[in-house]
Amino acid sequence: MAVVIATHAGANGLDHSLASVLTQQGVDVECILVADGPLDASSESTIATWISRDPRLTVLRCPKGGLTRALIHGCLQAKADLIARLDVGDAME
Repeated sequence: MAVVIATHAGANGLDHSLASVLTQQGVDVECILVADGPLDASSESTIATWISRDPRLTVLRCPKGGLTRALIHGCLQAKADLIARLDVGDAME
């Protein structure tokens, strides 16, 4: 399963959302985070920490184009047959 998350600018809750996906047990998951435009330093730090911890996280960067474009871009990169979409700040149970 792939989980696609799009984020932009300052993303409160990004760490929480990534943790909820990447700590799943019993599921083979890939996590695709799409940075829709430039991110703030806090978001970049969170991303760097997760990339160093977990190779299942892929970060795609694209010019600011809006949520729909970012999600489509992420879904097109997914390798899995099933794709879930998660908003920043939400958690996967």
